[in-house]
Amino acid sequence: MELRIKFKDILIGVWLNGNKGNIIISPGLPQYIDKHHSVIKKLSQMGYNIFTPRYIGSWESDANFSLKNCIETIDQTIEMVGLGKAIESFDVSEVSWLNNLPISLIGFSFGALPVLLSKNDARKILVCPFVNMAYHTVNSGGEDMEHTFKFLHRGYPNVYRLNVSEIMKELKDVKYPENNSHLTIVAGLQDKVIPLDEVDFISKKYPSTIYKLPMAHSLNDIGESDLKVLLK
Repeated sequence: MELRIKFKDILIGVWLNGNKGNIIISPGLPQYIDKHHSVIKKLSQMGYNIFTPRYIGSWESDANFSLKNCIETIDQTIEMVGLGKAIESFDVSEVSWLNNLPISLIGFSFGALPVLLSKNDARKILVCPFVNMAYHTVNSGGEDMEHTFKFLHRGYPNVYRLNVSEIMKELKDVKYPENNSHLTIVAGLQDKVIPLDEVDFISKKYPSTIYKLPMAHSLNDIGESDLKVLLK
């Protein structure tokens, strides 16, 4: 059952399923991860507690969308998970989970960047990761991110409350941390959005383990057996 929890500036979907670990999913754009998403079903069956925040400035969360606020979303969610309890919205009652379990951050597509830039030392799993604008301009080989944000502005005007020029400046001026925890990177061999050169860029920058899977640009393509390997 999905619980809806408001914590500080963000709305978080929560599934409490067991004692294997606590997983925070940082989604792509546009993406809304709910109970129907296959990764929720797979991780639930595996016994993980799952937390899916809506980025600040998107969906049910407050304020305006920016890269800085996406990073803040991840950090606030980590803070809440560490508390081991919160007030859920329906019954306005306290729910709890084991907060001494390891936390894993799964960043998919755009969601990989705020996970990467979070200073928390939780395990970081980057799936089909967007991390560098140099691979996402016109004729660069990857998805044209300026076009994507203009589409979000047109097609999701009240869902992603953003200024295109401001977020493009943020993405072009990213300051990568000098150090990072060991990264697990999943590259899709049929991914037409994220070029393999971008995966090589991040793996050369930080200690990483790369899994190249026969998948497209989708979390749905990761099977339960793949998740067990990634989370071991």
